[in-house]
Amino acid sequence: MTSDDDPHPTDHPNSIGPVEIEWDSDLDDEWQETTSVKFGDHEYEPGNQGRVQLKGRCTRCWGGLMAKRRGEYLPRAIRCRVCGITLEDDEARDAFRRMSEQTASNMFNLAFGRPATYPADATFVQKLVPHIDRQPAEDFEKAVASRSAEGRKRDWLTRSAFPGGAPGFLFLQARALISGIERLPREISVAEFSDIDIHDDGSATVHLARAKLATHPNEHQRKLMERLGSTMTTAMISAFACELTMKAIRLTLTHQARKTHDLCKLYGDLPDQSTNRLEADFPDIRATLKAARHTFDKWRYFQADVGARGIGAMVDTKRALALSKAARVLLDEAELVGLGYSVKLNATQHITQTGDKRNVHVKHHLRTKGTEAPPVESD
Repeated sequence: MTSDDDPHPTDHPNSIGPVEIEWDSDLDDEWQETTSVKFGDHEYEPGNQGRVQLKGRCTRCWGGLMAKRRGEYLPRAIRCRVCGITLEDDEARDAFRRMSEQTASNMFNLAFGRPATYPADATFVQKLVPHIDRQPAEDFEKAVASRSAEGRKRDWLTRSAFPGGAPGFLFLQARALISGIERLPREISVAEFSDIDIHDDGSATVHLARAKLATHPNEHQRKLMERLGSTMTTAMISAFACELTMKAIRLTLTHQARKTHDLCKLYGDLPDQSTNRLEADFPDIRATLKAARHTFDKWRYFQADVGARGIGAMVDTKRALALSKAARVLLDEAELVGLGYSVKLNATQHITQTGDKRNVHVKHHLRTKGTEAPPVESD
């Protein structure tokens, strides 16, 4: 792609060829002013004062979106940061128009306290994050102190072990884990299909390079193990991130969370307002967590003799990818209910030199903080 400002870049003596337009727009950082909605003779405000944040999301994995705009309103391309799905030119512009139209509809839903809706066939959507009135810090601290005085409770995590701000560290850990697996290869199957031809009659031909086999006779087995490992890691880490996030949400909103790894039970403990929003974003989230409810307890240690069944579940790519999507949807909800964190990295450098030899010592100091600012409790 060449720049429109320079239609003939090769005419210049110092030309370096076509210029790629960089991704220059973050669709996680869009804002829209709240406006009143008229219905008949009545006028409704959309819930609260302030602006609504629009977070671009990929419906396949719930990853964030970036765009190429070059200062224009309609993007030239939209891409998911996580799975890499990309729409360009007319497809990108059409997708953005649909996102904008659905946002207008969801602003109406917001005004009436209804959950967001998205087209079933949408590739990308805009999630609305409305302004929410937060509990005054003093009131929240008093509530935490009061619940902490109640002491420990069997089979539950309570404020006696999680003081104010502590659930923010659970949120931070979950966010870091999910960010980490985004660097793994995104496998859609544990089998590699690049060397397989599927014929009209259903038969298949596998092409093997003789030279490669002679040099690396176990190449296919090695690649299979790498793909199994990537899928298993995604499943395990995503399940753990889901667990951490749901416990953090419960602690922030109710000051206690069930002490269990069972994802289905943890989801069932979430308040209705949260599950309504979660299921609007990901209609299959409840089924996903139910199907993978034991990923991080029974299967990680093989406490029971699950054998081949456990391994099969752990390397089920469809389940692993659905779990990672569930984790991202839950992280959005955690942010909405007021969980937060800060991470600061400081580094000092010390250089010593002896003759021609120079030694550089770098020391890093990581400072983290967990925060909570839950919504005002409804009557």
